[in-house]
Amino acid sequence: MAAPSPCTVKLNTNGSFHEDRRRMGYGGVVRKSSGNWVTRFLAGASGGDALMAELLALRYGLQLVWESGMRVVMCEIDCLEIIDTLQGDRIDFHELAAEFVEVRSLLQQDWEVQLLHIPRSANDVADCLAGLGATPQCALLHLDTPPMEVDPILARDFLAL
Repeated sequence: MAAPSPCTVKLNTNGSFHEDRRRMGYGGVVRKSSGNWVTRFLAGASGGDALMAELLALRYGLQLVWESGMRVVMCEIDCLEIIDTLQGDRIDFHELAAEFVEVRSLLQQDWEVQLLHIPRSANDVADCLAGLGATPQCALLHLDTPPMEVDPILARDFLAL
């Protein structure tokens, strides 16, 4: 994971799907170049699938960053299918076309967003938040402090910055 430049924020998002419960979760974290959290979120919903969860995470994360007034963003996700689809010209034919169009529209706002693919192992904080979001009682949550499940991952990530 590369650290963003001082004027850039870093958004990591991830989705999770539990087939046995037919429940998806998604989450994300926005950090400054110092590694400090700016904001973070997690949410869950019934139905869907893994790709839908990944798209919801990315869409919500981008909306959150945009609405917060941040205009230079390094966005890291571990779902290459999303990046390939967004960069392709066949979005209209995808089964999740409406969601892809919403994300593409967000990316085309008046800001600088660098969308990068990273290995899943480099997206552990967002993965943990997505897993927590998949619990049945979880609605959309904005977190002021990291959940204790994330503490060891944050410590490791901070050392890697």
